[in-house]
Amino acid sequence: MKKKVVVSTCAVALAGTLAVGGVLAYLHAQTDTVRNVFTGEQDNLNGHIEEEFEKDKADRYVPGDVITKKPHVVNESDSITAWVAVKVKINVADKTISYKDFTDNYGTIQTKFSDTYKDGFNTGDNGAFEELDTDGKDYKLFIYKQEVPKNTATADIFDRVEILSGVKSVYASSTETKNVWKEVKKSDYDASSAQKKEDNGRYYVLENSISSTTYDPEADYFVDKNGKMTSVSLGKLPHFDIDVTGYMVQSQNVSYDTAKTELTNLAAKYE
Repeated sequence: MKKKVVVSTCAVALAGTLAVGGVLAYLHAQTDTVRNVFTGEQDNLNGHIEEEFEKDKADRYVPGDVITKKPHVVNESDSITAWVAVKVKINVADKTISYKDFTDNYGTIQTKFSDTYKDGFNTGDNGAFEELDTDGKDYKLFIYKQEVPKNTATADIFDRVEILSGVKSVYASSTETKNVWKEVKKSDYDASSAQKKEDNGRYYVLENSISSTTYDPEADYFVDKNGKMTSVSLGKLPHFDIDVTGYMVQSQNVSYDTAKTELTNLAAKYE
């Protein structure tokens, strides 16, 4: 008689946020653990995500710096050994982007192998995880190669995040074009073919027009019509989040290949 295997599953989530914003490009972080327990025919399968995180350094973050972030999943079940997967999803302005978009425009996730940091995750021949096929979804999903006993943690899925030193500024949608006016004599005003204006008997011609696309975030100013420097806060580095979520299934009577299917489906179900 074929035995029916009931798979106990668990999803644990970490809102591990790397948030970059403001002219000074501060990096802020907030870590909240969310636990959702799904019970089968046996004891509960429970887990949570822990991480080493340099919050103090993050609060003073500038582009080009590196911040330690080492997330891993802990199996805190009383008696159940589990297979574990980790999802990594990157959001910019509340929209999920691909890892390629992240590395092209924002930064890289890095893992330490033999005292050397390499771009990417803790995968490959020397890595602790195997990347799973997500059928074209923008998040990445990794299964831990070993069963995780009770009260035991996985290895870290990655070790740090390095932000590109040339990460581009974004601009508020309310940004207006600023015109730079040069005061001239009446004769020059009359002879000029440029855009011009008169203000209380004083004459101006348009010298330059500066919009958000030509705004210099390093100089951090526009020029008003009288040539005065006006401080503004229009240039801001983009806000992005790196979210890590863990998924678990029991390993008893469940093969590694079966676990890959179960965990892939679980990650897609609770996307």
